[in-house]
Amino acid sequence: MSYETIKLECNRGVAIITLNRPEKLNSLNYTLSRELRDCMESLEKDNQLRVVVITGAGRAFSAGADIEQLRSFATPDEIVTFCRSIARLVSYIEDFPRPVIAAVNGPALGGGCEICLACDFRVAAEAATFGLPEIKLGLTPGAGGTQRLVRFVGPARAKELLLTGRTISAAEAMSWGLIDKVVANVLDEAFRLAQSLMNLSPVALRAAKQAVNHGLKFGLAAGLSGEELCFARAAGSEDAIEGVKAFLEKRLPQFRGC
Repeated sequence: MSYETIKLECNRGVAIITLNRPEKLNSLNYTLSRELRDCMESLEKDNQLRVVVITGAGRAFSAGADIEQLRSFATPDEIVTFCRSIARLVSYIEDFPRPVIAAVNGPALGGGCEICLACDFRVAAEAATFGLPEIKLGLTPGAGGTQRLVRFVGPARAKELLLTGRTISAAEAMSWGLIDKVVANVLDEAFRLAQSLMNLSPVALRAAKQAVNHGLKFGLAAGLSGEELCFARAAGSEDAIEGVKAFLEKRLPQFRGC
């Protein structure tokens, strides 16, 4: 399938999705949001897929919502509908049943930062920057930024970014716990991480991700109940049988994702 605003490359179970509007700093318009969602929905059906990497073309990861598109809307309701489409995309990325890695090659601002927050891993180039500058436009984040950011950095630091619109460097973002690693080549590091994940059970990876997300959304008690269900699902899988058998036989397991 061909796309107008993204590029897709699949390599040995790893899908690399590149946001591809470099002339617009990969800002999110209706087309890009729809194509990214459609692409990931197709990948979800691919039984060979193990990991997704999201990165940006050119010098930016994503500068957030396309301001020109925002300006084209005639009513506040149209703006809300547009931002809701991005919010649903970000939530879909967060709940995607395989690990998702953000390879942040440059500025990740607004909706671009919100995509990063929804990913499971975030590796960044030294030139990457992060921020939610919507306040400078008289707006607030609308794709989960106010809720996910506080879980990464705490309420005080989250309010500092949200209420001032300040952007922070990759080094500062890592010191805050917003990203996992700062590297010279983000795609190389993302692919290395993806390869390490591919050696693990897809069933167990999906169950662990679901358990964490469920607890974050619904609280400790619901999270513990969800963890029990996820553990039972993983324990009943062929991967679990293979994992235990391989451990006892002192060999590497051959997980098949079932």
